[in-house]
Amino acid sequence: MVHQSGAGPQVFQSASGQINEGPTPSRIAQQLRLPHGLRISRSYRIASSSSELRQKTLERWVTRLATETKGSWTRSLIKDVPSWYNRKHGQLTFHLTQSLSGNGCFGKYLCKIGKEDSEICHHCGEAVDDAHNTLFVCPSWSSEREDVIRVLGALDQSTMVERMIESRTNWDAVAECSSRVLSHKEEEERYRRGEQSRP
Repeated sequence: MVHQSGAGPQVFQSASGQINEGPTPSRIAQQLRLPHGLRISRSYRIASSSSELRQKTLERWVTRLATETKGSWTRSLIKDVPSWYNRKHGQLTFHLTQSLSGNGCFGKYLCKIGKEDSEICHHCGEAVDDAHNTLFVCPSWSSEREDVIRVLGALDQSTMVERMIESRTNWDAVAECSSRVLSHKEEEERYRRGEQSRP
């Protein structure tokens, strides 16, 4: 395995396909297409410029996001990729990831994967229940939104992630809101499918 040390996302490369031959630093470097002059030590840690590797990774990520056709919701939230990538706080929880990706307990997503017949919001009747409706519009979650607004000062799609990056307190407020709302929506979904009694 290759491990990039330091803050931010960690990069791992599996060498399972080369178990019999044994992964060598040069094979791993070829697989990762490391920049010229970057070396890997015997322990497979990046030995010379880990900051250079981080910068190259960031550049590739920005380029990929700029040309990607999927994930428009996520791109609308994370507009400043370098700030997101270099943040010093903020763990992505299960529900926060769902909120930021739009892939979770949302009518639109559940309909897409065949778990719902309609995209409608079961809580407010909105024609399309997606992450935007859940986080910013549906009146059923106004109390949870008010808790976030008390911390952030405002809650809107154009600045939410920017505000989350500013401080751990802001990050935690949005993560907690996502967890409370999506946990409740999941319970309601299980009830509708007859998997549990009314929450």
